[in-house]
Amino acid sequence: MRTWLVQARFTSAGLAKIEQEGGTALRTQYEAVTKAMGGKMEAFYFHVSGPYHMTAIMKGLDGVDGAAAGWAGYLAVHRGDLVSIDTHELVECAVVDEGAKLAKRMAGAG
Repeated sequence: MRTWLVQARFTSAGLAKIEQEGGTALRTQYEAVTKAMGGKMEAFYFHVSGPYHMTAIMKGLDGVDGAAAGWAGYLAVHRGDLVSIDTHELVECAVVDEGAKLAKRMAGAG
C-alpha cells in the first residue's frame, strides 16, 4: 500500500478561504477526495511556521491516483487557492533496504 506526503502553500486568497470556512472544512474536502480515489487520510496538519501551510499524509492510492492528487493540487494553484503543492511518495525502511540490495547487484553486473 503506497503512502503519499502532500505539502501545500496557500495564496492570500486561499488563506482567506481557510479563515472564512475553517481548517476542518479543508481537511474534510481533502478526506473526501482521498476516499473517492480509494485511499485513506492518515494525517492532516497546518503549519505554524516554515515554508508550507499544510501537510497531509494519504495511504492506499496507487501511482495514478497519487499523480491525480498532485494534478488536482496544481489545478487549485491555477484557481488561485495555492501557491504550490508538492506530492511525494513515502517508502518504508524495508523498501529502501531492498532497493539498496538491488542497486548493489546491478552495480556488480556491469
